[in-house]
Amino acid sequence: MLHRALQHAGFVLVFKPVIRMRRGGIKCNVDVDLVFRVMAELSAYERAVIVTGDGDFSLLVRYLLVNGRLEVVISPDTGSCSALLRHSAGGRITFMAGLRQQLEYRPHPKEASWTRSSR
Repeated sequence: MLHRALQHAGFVLVFKPVIRMRRGGIKCNVDVDLVFRVMAELSAYERAVIVTGDGDFSLLVRYLLVNGRLEVVISPDTGSCSALLRHSAGGRITFMAGLRQQLEYRPHPKEASWTRSSR
């Protein structure tokens, strides 16, 4: 549902397949893919929103900031966010906890009343 709402708002979302490992783990390296795509398509968009807490993206974030293309870095939480990433974002970083009110799902009033009465 969030994916559709973001796309409807004009965001271009890029999904990467997840590889399931034999021992049950999941592998999904997006670092190089994301950096390559940003570099190759830099002139195709106005602003970038990067969702990560990983310091591996600090150079990319700095590049976007210097080129006037970084809107914001959204990190899952303050505890796991890389200090290098925070520094590279130049103050354009926010955390998911601070966005809860804006991002949480709120059912339509008719849907909410139906849900309450069906219990």
